[in-house]
Amino acid sequence: MSIQVQWLDEQQRIIVLTMVGRWQWDEMFDAIESCHRMMDTVDYPVRTLFDFTRNVTWPLNPLANMRRANKLQHPRSSTVAIVGISRFFQSIVDLFQRFGSFSNPNGVHFFATLPEAIDYLDELVRAEVVGTSNGMTAL
Repeated sequence: MSIQVQWLDEQQRIIVLTMVGRWQWDEMFDAIESCHRMMDTVDYPVRTLFDFTRNVTWPLNPLANMRRANKLQHPRSSTVAIVGISRFFQSIVDLFQRFGSFSNPNGVHFFATLPEAIDYLDELVRAEVVGTSNGMTAL
């Protein structure tokens, strides 16, 4: 499979989807289903990191398939981070967000490097864990 899905670490608060080489949309939809099964095993919000840094090309029909993928949001899905996509694809996602077509209430954030994205998501997780232990609502 050209899309690898795994927890970032043993905390199980961030799922990483890594696109390697050429991938197809059915693989993406299978990967999203895997993410949902993983999210079903926990009882707190989960961040998702899409790593396109080892991606060779995008499959055909990105607009229709991105719209379809967007509709497959899990109730525990929280912030989404994306690394390694072109400005063109960033602008498509931005348009989805701007016109309310993107269903994630915490939005999508773009990063130039994987460490930057991981640091950002880790900071959100730390704030959530501290806030939850103080009796505050989770992010």
